[in-house]
Amino acid sequence: MQLLGYKKKILYKLKNILYKAAQIVRIVEILLFVCIHEGGAGVGFIRFGFRSTEKRKESIMKHGDAHRRFNMPKSQRRALFANLTNALLTHEQITITLPRAKELRTFAESMITYAKKGDLNSRRLALSFLRDKEVVSKLFSVLAERYKERNGGYTRVIKAGYRYGDCAPMAIIELVDRDVTVKGIKDIERVKAEKAAQEAEAKAQNGEAAAA
Repeated sequence: MQLLGYKKKILYKLKNILYKAAQIVRIVEILLFVCIHEGGAGVGFIRFGFRSTEKRKESIMKHGDAHRRFNMPKSQRRALFANLTNALLTHEQITITLPRAKELRTFAESMITYAKKGDLNSRRLALSFLRDKEVVSKLFSVLAERYKERNGGYTRVIKAGYRYGDCAPMAIIELVDRDVTVKGIKDIERVKAEKAAQEAEAKAQNGEAAAA
């Protein structure tokens, strides 16, 4: 009796397996039929059917795809491009990766558009993004005056080869009609001041040694 009951269980499980296998074969037959009679559309249908729900939504709805994600959350992206925009408006030429340079154009040109408007609301919007009063002051005085006759296209992206190590595509992004003397001016002035201080200290030490 126990042996007979065991055989019945095995036959019942085998029946379920065969039933599921028959369902899978039927699904494969339908998909092959669609592929043969619909051509490329059938292949697309199969790929679409095996995607997850989120992937299907992304493939249908293109909302919120205006900017690159760069595999980082929004707060980090905002901070990154705020700093890059500050650097570009300060030095008027910087070297970064090509995708970031292309994305930076939108932020930099938006800031210059705010500057050309020149009203209080535009200044507050620029300051809320840049968070640097010195850069905002230059933006609304120097750059707004420089580009008052130009309708867009305030920046230029030049491809600059590939970075050694990870072979990332690099690019130089700069302001059109830029002032070539402002790039690194703060560092140059700082180095000059440090060198002058060292020379003054050396002269003072030599004078004390001569007096002694």
